[in-house]
This record gives sequence, structure tokens and C-alpha cells, in this order.
Amino acid sequence: MAYKRISPLPIIEGGTQRTSIDANTVVCGGTTATGALQNVSGVGESSQALTSQGAGSLPIWAELSNATFFEPLASDPSDPTVGQVWYNTTSQEFKGAIDGGSTPTWTTKASSGTSQGPYQGAAGDDTDGLVFGDISVVGLTQLYDGGTNSWSTKNSMNTSRKQAGGGGTTSDALGFGGGINTPTGVLNSTESFDGTNWSAENNMNTARRELAGCGTTGSDCLSIGGWNNDFGGTIGTVERWNGTSWTAKTSLNTVRKLLTSTGTGSDALAVGGNTNAGTLLATNEQYDGTANTWSTKASMSNARRDPAAAGTVSDALVYGGVGSSGTTGVTEQYNGTSNSWTTVDSMNTALATLGGCGLVTGALAMLGGSVVTEKYEGVVGPTIVVFDITAA
Repeated sequence: MAYKRISPLPIIEGGTQRTSIDANTVVCGGTTATGALQNVSGVGESSQALTSQGAGSLPIWAELSNATFFEPLASDPSDPTVGQVWYNTTSQEFKGAIDGGSTPTWTTKASSGTSQGPYQGAAGDDTDGLVFGDISVVGLTQLYDGGTNSWSTKNSMNTSRKQAGGGGTTSDALGFGGGINTPTGVLNSTESFDGTNWSAENNMNTARRELAGCGTTGSDCLSIGGWNNDFGGTIGTVERWNGTSWTAKTSLNTVRKLLTSTGTGSDALAVGGNTNAGTLLATNEQYDGTANTWSTKASMSNARRDPAAAGTVSDALVYGGVGSSGTTGVTEQYNGTSNSWTTVDSMNTALATLGGCGLVTGALAMLGGSVVTEKYEGVVGPTIVVFDITAA
């Protein structure tokens, strides 16, 4: 029987339904189940990869500029970003950083056993906090121990005060300025705390109350703004403590009282507060100790006086205070890189004239006495995972 050859051989008979295919090209299926095979245009370059164009289209050769590479590293990066991938050459593992899934949350902690009103100074970190001074103008000092979730009373300050500034740690703190129980009474006295006792230090140049203070050690702090009737009320005066004496620095761009501050003696934020006329402020200024200048940064979403703050100039929290609708628990996080604010979890209890310390990953809101203490747990970075690229 004669056999009639069909050329090209159709797909249904195991052929390609093509008379030719370009040399060294990638062959793909046809546009239908029985359609002629197709070949990708060209053979590509060493810097290209075959990239899908979606259903109904042939893939194409495309540059790898936007592709994800496993960067070879001898150790895992200390601060990876979500989506970053790498190959650990020491452990010989492919790794990546994914969203850890943590949510910023305030948690209520133990209250102190000794009544201590608002308008106190504060120092500490993300675990332990120190509050000193009182609305009743006593030198009461109390320590919060985050490890045991408990309060203990420490030796009192030598000079009674309220609305003081503070900085440092629970074992190396500085308290300065503040007021006494008269309408215009202000202090310029300074005391250092070594974890047990308070010692008198050299006075500030300008006495004031309702000021802010910051510093990560008791030997390098800033005193910022405040109120002194002899200078017309609200002032923008700034001084820096070097462990021995105070030196006048460039004043704030916006004079303010009842503000908050966070940072170090050389890099700090001054946020919120009141004008002399009582106008609530949302404005934010950053201090550059090297240049001795203040620069205006993005304002908070919520104007307020008497808030607390924690963190650094590049990553800070401002929480609590008194806003346009009264005492608030609203918490905002400042990103210094993008110069922007984001509203995060509010405190469980609205608080004002409180003490604050810590970082954006963990901060304390402290108001001594029978009132509440809260701990903030922020987002603790991405989770590092190992990729099993040998799995079927």
C-alpha cells in the first residue's frame, strides 16, 4: 500500500508541524493543544534570562537588572530588610528576611506602691525606668524594674521639684531645673543619681520649669525650652551638660514649654508643647550638636502638650499628653529617614505629664503612684528564614 508523506508532520502524529526551527533557540508549545510548535526569538545574552510575558504570549529574553540575587555573605546581615536574600558562605545556607508579623502593642504593667503625682522627670531604657520629682514638690524617686515588673523607692533628691528635666539611665541619671510651689517659682539646680544617692552638681545658667531633657548618659544631657517668668514666660533656651558644667547652645526655632525630647546630648528631637499663649504644638525640631543648629522637621499629626518620648532622632516615639480633646493615649512613630510620622497603637490609658524612656522597639510610659505604668513593644525587625532549594 502506498503511504503519502505529510510534511511537516502534524503535532497529533508526534511532529512539530514546522518545516524548520531557528538554531539553538528555545522551543515552546503552540498557541493551541494541536498547534505548531513555536520558538523564542533569539538566543539571549549572558546578562539576560527567559522572562514570562503572561498567558498567551511567548517568553522573551530580558535583562537581569530587576532580578533577585542571593548575595554571598560570610555572616547574616545585622539589620536585614524585608525581601532581602543572601547566601551565607559560612553555614552554606540560602537565607532571606521576611516580615516577622509582630504588631506594636502597649501592655499595662505594675503600678508603684508610693503615691507620686505627675510632672516628674524620668530616665532609663526600654526595660527599667526612673521617675523623680512630684506635683507636690517632693524629691521622691522611684525605680521600675522591668525584669520583676515591680517598683521600689530610692533615696530622694536633695532639692524638691516638679516639672523637671531628666536624662541618662537608672544608675547614671541627671535631674535638672523644675518648679517650686509658687506661681513663678523656678529652679536651675542640677543633681546626679548614681543608682543609690543624689548629689548636687553645678547649676544651669537659666532657671526654668516645664522644660524637656534628654541624654543617654548622666554626663551628656540637653535641657530644652521651658518657662521662666523673668524672661517673659515660655523660652527656647537650650543648654548642654558635659558632666561638669552647663554650656548655652543655639535656641529652638519655636519657643515652647511642656514639650518632650529624646535623643542624646549631640543629636536630639524637641517635639510638641505649648506656646506662651497656650497654643498646642505639633512641630518637631532636630538638634545637630556638631553644627550646633536646630532644623525644622515634619510635624506630628496630633498637636499636644505634656507628652513623653523615647528613641533616637532617626526612630522615635511620642505618646500621651494633652491634645485638643483632652488627655490622650495616641502614640506616633517618627522615621527620620523619610521625615514622616505614623500613628501606631495607642496606650491603654490616656496619660499626660508622664515620664518616658526607651526605644521604638520597647518603651516605658510611667506615672508614679497608684496610676498606670505601660510597656510598649514595637516591631522587632524581620524574621530570618532558611530556604530549602533542594526540596522537590
